[in-house]
Amino acid sequence: MSQDKSLKAHLHWSALFLKTKIASLFCSVQEAPIFVLGNQKSGTTAIAALLAEFANLTATLDLAFITSTQIVKMYNATMSVDTFVNRHQLAFSKDLIKEPHLTFMYDSLHNHFPKASFILVVRDPRSNIRSILNRLKIPGDLPSILLQEWKEINDQWCPVLDGSWMGLTGTTYIEMLAARWNRAVDIYLSHQDTIQFVRYEDFAADKLNVIRQLALHLGLPETNDITPRLDHPFQPVGNRSISWIDFFGAQNLHCIEQMCASRMERLGYDTNS
Repeated sequence: MSQDKSLKAHLHWSALFLKTKIASLFCSVQEAPIFVLGNQKSGTTAIAALLAEFANLTATLDLAFITSTQIVKMYNATMSVDTFVNRHQLAFSKDLIKEPHLTFMYDSLHNHFPKASFILVVRDPRSNIRSILNRLKIPGDLPSILLQEWKEINDQWCPVLDGSWMGLTGTTYIEMLAARWNRAVDIYLSHQDTIQFVRYEDFAADKLNVIRQLALHLGLPETNDITPRLDHPFQPVGNRSISWIDFFGAQNLHCIEQMCASRMERLGYDTNS
């Protein structure tokens, strides 16, 4: 990036940060928000955005200025939920809050927001991990990577690729991403009575009906016609045409399928590629 572009980017984010801080002074934290959780690149943005438009809700689609330090401290309880929420007061003033990083803080969020509703989106791990790596411009068939060598891996993506901060283990980036997918699924499996589960594949097959069913479950009205927005790309779309075997190679694909097999079966995913 040139010096002029770097300066413009810095000024843009500085102005946005100041604007956010000022706006936070004039808003109140929502007592009963709807949280849309799930692993990164699992379809959370599309589902959250369409549900918000469908029921005319205000929405936060990712927390601005969240840092890896905040994520780790909140997970380890060295930063209280109250402190975290106060630092992002504008984001938490909305009716609906979508932020994948919060998936792994479910227990703390549920305790802090006892009136909140929770949706968790899951996508086939092979497609989910492929989409993450497409977003970061990282091939899926490498034996290992060094995070610092990939320029797309910024501060917010480091905790996704390296989950050691929440006790995940793995000797390769593929193992770490598979372990992260497992942990996200375990959040749902351990709290099925309080979390509404959505498979991305079911959403992709019948978007309008899935949004309607979510709204019905949450007691939300059908306020707006979202039909023209159903196929809007809410996030950059990766290369879905490349097969799993061609993208990952046999060894890495086997690793994902082996590590995730039991949870895939419980969620109705075919474990055979």
